[in-house]
Amino acid sequence: MIPATVGAFILDRVKNEIFATPEEAEQAVEAIEESIIANDDHIGTVYTDADGNAIGQAVRMLNVAIYVVSNEQSDPEKDLLAAMRNPESEVIFHTDGGRVSRVIYIPPEQPAALAGQDVKGFRADDI
Repeated sequence: MIPATVGAFILDRVKNEIFATPEEAEQAVEAIEESIIANDDHIGTVYTDADGNAIGQAVRMLNVAIYVVSNEQSDPEKDLLAAMRNPESEVIFHTDGGRVSRVIYIPPEQPAALAGQDVKGFRADDI
């Protein structure tokens, strides 16, 4: 998958070079988002509590980037899952204009074997 910053850059280039008007560019973006939504079977899945009462539906957040802070020698996918499952992990939310734009998972500790290695942040799209 394309990271959000690269995708945004490409989208801007496409808007500026291919489409004559901002309306045409907006229609192209909407078509891409509609395609993503149409191909996602999880959207609209109803979740229930332990008693079987509906608590809500799954909604895909198209403009929210998910990151994990991981070690260069580590597996970012495993680190993301571990951080999401660990209640001691730090979770940072970034907002732009009042909307959540980024969620960053920071595990409480990296394994001692990896201490001193270069720490990097990874987007979920990069995993």
